Order: sequence, then C-alpha cells, then structure tokens
Amino acid sequence: MENMDLIYKRVINASLDVIISINEKEEILLWNDASSKTFGYMEDEVLGKPITLIIPKKYHRKHKNGMRRFIKTGKAKLIGKVVEVEGIKKDGSLFPIELSLSASKSRKGFIFTAIIRDISERKFLEKKLEDMAIRDSLTWMYNRHYFNEVINREFERAKRYRYFISMMIIDVDKFKIINDNYGHARGDLVLKGIAECLEKNLRSSDIVIRYGGDEFLAVLPKANGRDLRTVMEKVKKRVKEWSENSDFGFPVSISCGGYALNPDRKKNVDEVLKEADKRLYKDKKR
Repeated sequence: MENMDLIYKRVINASLDVIISINEKEEILLWNDASSKTFGYMEDEVLGKPITLIIPKKYHRKHKNGMRRFIKTGKAKLIGKVVEVEGIKKDGSLFPIELSLSASKSRKGFIFTAIIRDISERKFLEKKLEDMAIRDSLTWMYNRHYFNEVINREFERAKRYRYFISMMIIDVDKFKIINDNYGHARGDLVLKGIAECLEKNLRSSDIVIRYGGDEFLAVLPKANGRDLRTVMEKVKKRVKEWSENSDFGFPVSISCGGYALNPDRKKNVDEVLKEADKRLYKDKKR
C-alpha cells in the first residue's frame, strides 16, 4: 500500500490554493506547490523559516499578538474566519489575498494552517466595475452620477474648513458643427483630447466630470477667484496648443465659465452652477 504521507503530499500539492502550516515558533512546516507559484519561494527556501517572510510588516505585531493570545487562552479573532489582507512576495511586491486559518493540537503544541487565495484578479475586476459605474465610458472622466454623489460633501468640507471652492464649466466651441461636418468619430477624438488636456493641467485634488455631451465640469477645492482665472486661461491655452499640433484639419477651442465660492457666502451647488453657466455664456459670446 502506498505510503500515506506521500499520498497526503500529493493531495496538498494538487490544490490550487496555497496551503501553509506553521508551529508555535512561527516556523514553516508545510509549503505546497501553489505556495511557490504564489509567493515565489521554493519549498527548500522557506521550510523552518519564520512565516513573517510572507507577511507585510504592517501586520507583524497583530500576527504575533494573535499567536500569543491563542496559545495562552485559546481565544482567536481570525481562526475559523475568512479575511482579506495582503501578502508579500519574494520580490517584495504586495498583493491582496483571501485568508482562512485553522489550528490543531499536536504533541509538540499547536499547528496553524492557512488556506490562501490570490485575489488580485478579483480585486482588479471589482475596481473596474466600480470605475465603470462612476466613469464616462468615452473619456474616462468622472460622470454626472459621481458628481451628484460627491459635490455636496465637497461643499460641506469647504464650509467646515473655511476655504474657497471653485466650479468651472468647459464647453467645446462649435461642437455640433464638428460632428456634422467631420463625423461623430472625429468628435469623440476631440472630446478625448480635451479630457486629456484637463487631466494633465489640473491638480490631482481637482475633480473633472464629463457633465454633458460636449460639456465638462471641474470642481477645484481651495481655489479662489484668482486661481480660477489662472486655471481657465491655462486650460484654454493648452487646448489651443493641442489643437494646433493635431491633424484634425480644423481648429478646436473651448469656452470656460467659473465661480469661486467664498466660505462666507451662502450659495448652494445649484446657485454656484448657475453663476458659472452665466460666465460660460459670456465667454462664448466673445
């Protein structure tokens, strides 16, 4: 009859999940093939080594405290549960994992076994789905739904910490003519190009939204009237330069209107938008 230890090892190595066992000294006793594929260490590199080899430093204290508590009292926070944390690979890169722990008593003390799954792909897909819900599919700027979710919060924060907040509306000049004369595909390229100009020339703290067909909206926290005027001129200039360097065969320009809200002024989002829209209309008339 085939040796049971050999059968056991074959079963463990056939698992697609990472299976790792350690003793009370935190030394690695079991390391299956999936562990090597996931973490990058071969079995002979880790056996007898501390499990902290694959645990990010930010978890070290919690891990050690949890081990001590369980060995002394039998009480555990993680054992018997499935949690999402991060692991660290041989190359030092962090990645998301799903972890479940179990403990068993042996003559030499407790043996702790972890079943681990790399959930990087799942997290990527989740993030993609989240982005699809709040991003415009053409320009990948935030969409109106996202704007409606965050704008009141941004206004409340500006009011609480007493700083200016500005809103800027950007409209593509003669966009209907571009679509009618050159086609919607060319119009889409114009929108993508302008979105890229906005993203490159605004701060990371600014929020850019595709607000309508050819209309973008930017929320600029901590930007007063002077800052707003500077940003509008800068964006217009960058769009003009981008247009001149493109091969569209026609000029592309934008009009801008904005309003900087003083924290002492009591205006709501709709009122600020209305003021910004009035200024946009004046700019288009020039």
